[in-house]
Amino acid sequence: MALVVVLLMGSQSGSAWGPALGSLTLEQQVGHLVVLSFSGTTVPKYVRNALGQRRAAGVILFRKNIESPAQLRAMTRDLRRGGWR
Repeated sequence: MALVVVLLMGSQSGSAWGPALGSLTLEQQVGHLVVLSFSGTTVPKYVRNALGQRRAAGVILFRKNIESPAQLRAMTRDLRRGGWR
């Protein structure tokens, strides 16, 4: 059985779905279509950067990314902070 967790990032300001598309660069608009995945149990820097620069809409986690409930909570907290820059 596979475990899949999907985190889609929003914006602290603007609507619940984030800022109006017209206020984003073309690269950021395209980023709203991208969901990242990565290997390992820690969030790579490139993932944090992509979320912080709005070049990705979110992250999908698989069982291979999760060691324990506590590690999952820490990882999702880290990912959410990366997406709020």
